[in-house]
Amino acid sequence: MTIVVAGIDVSKKSLNIHLNGKDDTATNDTNGFRKIARILGDGGAERVVIEATGRMHRALLQSLHDRGFAVCVVNPRQPRDFAKASGELAKTDRVDARILAAFGAAFPDMATTAPADVTIDRLRDMLVLRETFVDHRAQLKMAFDEVGDPAPDGPVRKLLADLDAGVREYDRWIKELVANSEDLAERYGILTSVLADANAVRVSWRSAWQESNRARRSRHCGRPVLPCPQGARLWTKMWKTRIRITQNRR
Repeated sequence: MTIVVAGIDVSKKSLNIHLNGKDDTATNDTNGFRKIARILGDGGAERVVIEATGRMHRALLQSLHDRGFAVCVVNPRQPRDFAKASGELAKTDRVDARILAAFGAAFPDMATTAPADVTIDRLRDMLVLRETFVDHRAQLKMAFDEVGDPAPDGPVRKLLADLDAGVREYDRWIKELVANSEDLAERYGILTSVLADANAVRVSWRSAWQESNRARRSRHCGRPVLPCPQGARLWTKMWKTRIRITQNRR
């Protein structure tokens, strides 16, 4: 089955589209989205393929989705591997748009992509900025621990304090965002319950290991008393693993 597929290469300021053997460009803004929609409509595009570009493709995806176009957001590695297999080694915006169109035509059953929830996008952006704060803080602290601050009243300590405050502020905003979203709050509850169970198992494993060491030191051949069923199962698994390792060494 042959379908009409358009490929759009997305950059920060521009869009390159390939459809029906023709290339065109538009700006990556509202005016550009209207032009792209007009080109797609006139060309009878049944499928639009774009690469995931962090946040640069989000507005285009939302705009085309709202206008009723079927859009597929793909991992950039997939069309690049497709291009190499096709013998296309050049990499320009126009070439990328053409490769995306050919890639979509080669896989007509590719699943379409719906825009993410606005709250999810906002959470992703907050996490990116929070991670940036954490990375800068770690780099600055590492340098400060190594060489100190040669200036008598240098700004390093104040910068570290500001970065700490920034991380705490983003933590607060993220918690508020999660709490105000029913879906995110439910996911957060599931995640924290799983982590709590994992922590309980970790404590049980540690207790079982300590009991095992005490029993071995006292030359007690019986099975040690374990604090809970999870610990007992972990102790059994640990003991079988040790036996297997010993046998393999032999």
